[in-house]
Amino acid sequence: MAPFRTLIWRAVGRSTLLTRALRRIAPSPFRFIAGKPLERWLLTYDLGRRSLALANDPAVVEAVMQDRTGTFPKSAVLGALLRPLIGAGVFGQPGGPEVRETRKLYSRALAAIPDEVVVEVTRTVTERYFQRWLRSGALERLPFCTEMSRMTVDIVALCTLGTSFDPEESERFAALFFEYHQRAVPLLLLPVADDSRLHAHIVDHMELATIGSAMRMLIRDRFVTPLLTRDHAVRAAPFATQLIEAGLLNPTSDTAERAVDEIAVMLLAGHETTASVLSWLFWELARSPERQAAIASLLPAEDHEAVASEEADQAVQGLIKEALRLYPPIAFFLRDADKPTTFRGKPILKGSFFVIAPWTLHRHRKLWEGPDEFRPERWQGQGPGCPRAAYIPFGMGPRTCPGARFAELEAQQIVRLLLERFRFTPSMSDQPEPLGSLTSRPDREIYLSLARRVNEAADERDEPRCPITGEAPRRRIQVLRRSLLRSLWRVGTGIDVARLFPGHTPLGLYESNDGLLFFHPAIEGDARFYSEFYSRVDMHERLIRELLARVEYRRAARHVRPGDRVLDIGCGVGAFRAHVPDARFLGLDPFAPAEADSLVLREDAEQHCRAHPATYDVVTAFQVIEHLAQPRRLVASMVEALKPGGLLILCAPLHPSPMTALPNFLLNAPPHHLSWWNRPAFAALAGHCGLEVIELAELGASPHEGMIHWMERLCASKTAHDRDGRYFAHRWDWHLSLGLAWGLAHLAHRIRAVPPRSRPVSVLLVARKPGQALDATP
Repeated sequence: MAPFRTLIWRAVGRSTLLTRALRRIAPSPFRFIAGKPLERWLLTYDLGRRSLALANDPAVVEAVMQDRTGTFPKSAVLGALLRPLIGAGVFGQPGGPEVRETRKLYSRALAAIPDEVVVEVTRTVTERYFQRWLRSGALERLPFCTEMSRMTVDIVALCTLGTSFDPEESERFAALFFEYHQRAVPLLLLPVADDSRLHAHIVDHMELATIGSAMRMLIRDRFVTPLLTRDHAVRAAPFATQLIEAGLLNPTSDTAERAVDEIAVMLLAGHETTASVLSWLFWELARSPERQAAIASLLPAEDHEAVASEEADQAVQGLIKEALRLYPPIAFFLRDADKPTTFRGKPILKGSFFVIAPWTLHRHRKLWEGPDEFRPERWQGQGPGCPRAAYIPFGMGPRTCPGARFAELEAQQIVRLLLERFRFTPSMSDQPEPLGSLTSRPDREIYLSLARRVNEAADERDEPRCPITGEAPRRRIQVLRRSLLRSLWRVGTGIDVARLFPGHTPLGLYESNDGLLFFHPAIEGDARFYSEFYSRVDMHERLIRELLARVEYRRAARHVRPGDRVLDIGCGVGAFRAHVPDARFLGLDPFAPAEADSLVLREDAEQHCRAHPATYDVVTAFQVIEHLAQPRRLVASMVEALKPGGLLILCAPLHPSPMTALPNFLLNAPPHHLSWWNRPAFAALAGHCGLEVIELAELGASPHEGMIHWMERLCASKTAHDRDGRYFAHRWDWHLSLGLAWGLAHLAHRIRAVPPRSRPVSVLLVARKPGQALDATP
């Protein structure tokens, strides 16, 4: 029988087609762990050329994982499967002095990251993802596994390497890694593990090399190249510092590929544990609305100043521990037995496989009560009282995951924020199963439907806060019914905004003590809204056609010196670059059109600014902050990206102006504009951000704004005439006069772009960051 089995596996090793077929029909390893593996303390299996032992006895588990005699190194099977991706990275190596030294590199890097930095980065990245989900309209059917992978890889990259993938890269990275999981099948290697040549052939036929190469290219371009080109902000990051000290970033040698190896290990091991456990955790919570609501009730609502209670902290920790118990990220630790040994009276021959399976340990019938049930409450008080070696989600012994503390902090923050903001329900009917190849991540995408809690909480509290100061507003100007907004957008533009304005609780327009007018709740437009908006109102084409004539560009360009590093946020096609030809320009816009300048990156602004502190001489945002629910947060990140003495330049629509004089004017309404600005508001913003005001000016109209001026001139009804001081109302005289003004303005605009003696329509702020300005250098 053995020779026949050998012939079969040799045929597999020579045929890509046969390997593909076996990969598809190979059973999941989880098929073999029902029954006895969940009840017995030690089981052995005959694999032909080798045997395999599965241990659940905590004493045996501890002996194998501690491996004080060096008898049980990590199996070469895992190293072979990961080599196309991580090369000679430490995660795939069996052991030895070099591995111990490399592990110290990881431990030092992670120890150098303060807990508060992990918390801050996690919250910032998570908030950014929330905003992207809202803008894109993804809440109805969110691909949760993919989003958790992208979010967590961004967090670990920012904390350890000082930068992260852009949105397109992170999406591709997550998709490639999932495909890599699907193709890697360890069970095909176990019968031939002692034949290295056949072993290598089967791995080749799994077609992992192409995927691994694509992932390594992403890592090389995003992380290693900036390190080799002496990007100081990146080289100062904790893991980059360790790589440099270890001599793995010498551009004149082949050590750069070793840097790719170890960065790949950091990114993959650093994000997969958290992404996998969060995917399973929220799958469980989505099917248990009562438990979800109970824990959410313990957490402070969004924008609330209260700190989570000790009870809430324990509840969140219990959720995470239980998810790690029921769905340990690494389901099987595979070890080789280098020496013969005996456990529980059973001989283990040299060359045998030894499996320590957290999956069976954590569900063992003699170790846990209700082992297959999701019971977070078991971790309250003194906990479940199981032996130490019965719960090992991060491994045990000298190869314990050095990032366990990092992962726990990260997961706690993400869980808190998700439960504070959203309710979760399944958006799929099929049941995910653990993949079981490299990790226990779900074998398919988990789709969840998310419903916001924040609007309900905010409406119930009725506590609008100024987006600049956080203080209560001076007064409420008007109440704005959601049904009115839905009708105005549908009739006026043909855009359906019902998904953004569900329910009946009204919005309010408020005035702050600093002169800012803002809507509450602040509901931002998503990607679908803006795509429809620009296509229907012809705004995008007009902006592209008349960009060079924008007044704010010409005014801002006066403050830019030759050689200045300029970052333009929300830059669209990057037209401001033409006004500062001698500056070193970079534009950011995640939704930049296809015709955008080559120096425009489709990156998130806050993420980029946080990753490049004290880098730019000038940071600009033209007509951006009025679209944001939290404008001060973006401005704070812009200030962080400025060098000492650098200039912040902002421009926003002015209030009062022709725009606010027009009744029911949708360009100035949610979800398009969420705040109305003026000079006192900008001065307050500068003061709260610690900036010195250099220029604060009201600007006249640019050609693309001429329609607004003509409409204001030709509109018979004005908001100033409303006795209740309203800007939006269901009044037939307003509807008719605005429609007539729009038609007449089209004719007038063709004759003359902007009417004579036009009033200012925008306000510009130029402010300096404290510190000594450095001379610009080319």
